[in-house]
Amino acid sequence: MAQRLRCRELFISTGQLDARGQVAHAVAPQPATRWITAYKTLCHVAELAEKHEVVFHLEHLNTKVDHPGHLLPREEDVLELLAEVDSLRVKLVLEIYQVQTEEGNVVEVVRTGTNPDWARFSVPASWRP
Repeated sequence: MAQRLRCRELFISTGQLDARGQVAHAVAPQPATRWITAYKTLCHVAELAEKHEVVFHLEHLNTKVDHPGHLLPREEDVLELLAEVDSLRVKLVLEIYQVQTEEGNVVEVVRTGTNPDWARFSVPASWRP
């Protein structure tokens, strides 16, 4: 579909949500299992992105307010995972609301942790004038 629409950039999430915005599938109880699964999945996504010459933007979601139990809620964890995947065709969507809600100080997160090669910044539509 993306090829037919000539869409070069696509957005993906670190998990599936139900109609209420809650986690649709429980994540593995062991952090190592979650990490390995996410790594393998994103490596496959990177291969697809390379093959089809697109970029996937990965949005992580907060667990403190809106999406309890969601995988990889912290920007630092997502960036570490993306460094392991090592593809500039899979990037982080640094969504201001999600970061502020989960980590509290979005300015500090951006200043100290975000690699501009792996990030795309986003502000929720409800915050825009």
